Amino acid sequence: MKFLRWIPLGLLLVPMSAHAITFTLDTVNGGYNYKATADFSVVAGRLQVVLTNTQTSGAPTNAQVFTGVFFSIPGALSGGTAAMTAGSTLVGSNPFGSDTVAQHWAYKNGTPSPSFFSGVTQGIGTAGFGFYGPTDAFQSGGQNPVLDGVDFGMVGNALNGASTQPFVFNSMTFTFDLPTPGFEANSTTIRNVWFQYGSDFSEFQGFDPEFPPGGDPVPEPTAMAMVAFTAAAIWARRKK
Repeated sequence: MKFLRWIPLGLLLVPMSAHAITFTLDTVNGGYNYKATADFSVVAGRLQVVLTNTQTSGAPTNAQVFTGVFFSIPGALSGGTAAMTAGSTLVGSNPFGSDTVAQHWAYKNGTPSPSFFSGVTQGIGTAGFGFYGPTDAFQSGGQNPVLDGVDFGMVGNALNGASTQPFVFNSMTFTFDLPTPGFEANSTTIRNVWFQYGSDFSEFQGFDPEFPPGGDPVPEPTAMAMVAFTAAAIWARRKK
């Protein structure tokens, strides 16, 4: 009976909402270790997406530059902004003059053409991929082509050996209005996350094996804790 008295308190101590989820890529393909993270969180009533190239060596080829993510989320996003994450810098030569990074990154609500992207509803990227157009850029203007090649993609080392194009070392932050009132960032609302590299769909795509695209959502820790408390309460009552 004393145990049961603690059940309501235990439930109060369990967070009842999930405000952040991180997807991690760490995959070796073609002899190269692709490493990156995609953090989705609700911050000050906005959805924040932080993409980071966590590979500490340079990208030997342009096909190994981190150029965006595709994912599914309830509803379309709006009010988007794009900027380099605090502490990140622009490296390499920049032939685009005074263009901002936001003019060379884009968001689009839609599904890319390759069949393996089934279930994807939107994406954020710096290369066009035949999917993004100039009107999808976070900021209008900029020298053409604003969405082409791996320009302004993310590299994991400032001394990147890919080429002389401008690259972001090593993280980008994007913010949006929440897609629905009371939106929570968790494995149920953020799904089908693909990490995209290079400037063409024939180049590398990867995902976090804990959250495979098209797979069943992983139970949130808060939900698992609720189940544990409920099971404990039932066990205690039966024992009595």
